[in-house]
Amino acid sequence: MFRYDEGIKKCLKGFHRRYLRKGRKLSREDRQKELAGLRRFLKLSEYLVLNVLYIRSFAHRRLYVHKMRVPPLLHAFWNTLTVTPFMRAVLRSMGAEFELDYRVFLRAMKEMRILANELSLPYDAAFHRDLFTLYYFAQEALSAELPRRAIESLERLQISFRERYGDLYDLQILPLGRGLRGLLPALAARLLLRRHRGYRILDRILFSSPMLSLYAAVLNRTAKQMPSFINSRAMSIEELIR
Repeated sequence: MFRYDEGIKKCLKGFHRRYLRKGRKLSREDRQKELAGLRRFLKLSEYLVLNVLYIRSFAHRRLYVHKMRVPPLLHAFWNTLTVTPFMRAVLRSMGAEFELDYRVFLRAMKEMRILANELSLPYDAAFHRDLFTLYYFAQEALSAELPRRAIESLERLQISFRERYGDLYDLQILPLGRGLRGLLPALAARLLLRRHRGYRILDRILFSSPMLSLYAAVLNRTAKQMPSFINSRAMSIEELIR
């Protein structure tokens, strides 16, 4: 689509002709039916990404810290999933709310599996379900008012996921019991994060040289609750607070 600057409809027709028809002779009606099924499959996939992988109430917000914009996805990155008291406190303090009904999630997953079977798509429905079930309960644990059910589910899912897939994903999941108060990280998030690109007077104070040593000490104490990838795959904490 990007290489040849083709529209979505043309790309779907090309994909269907090359990978799904495979020389089969189809009537116009059957071809249109299969294309509609393929579009529906992709729409469902997009819906799950936007509502299960992303915490939608947080992702749409424009937030900045020091020199950079806060990414819309914090708790999940490549093959890492982070559910910690610190992460919950930060997301909750910035307006993250749990919204998606579990039954809606399950219906979307089921419909994708049925469509994939009908279209003979190379789709690993079991892995997709297992991974996004983790994402679903991670979102609930991080953003719901009462996350007890999600915490209990995550504890079980973490074990079964590792048994099935080994170390394919880095599941950084810590008990949320004591961290539910989260007053210090919540206060820090409200102070450090801003909604506008430009610097505030407060930022010039918060990121002044005398404050950097304090931040370094605090971050060292909370390192286990930070995403494990943060210093190796993104801007490091040291670079962020300079």
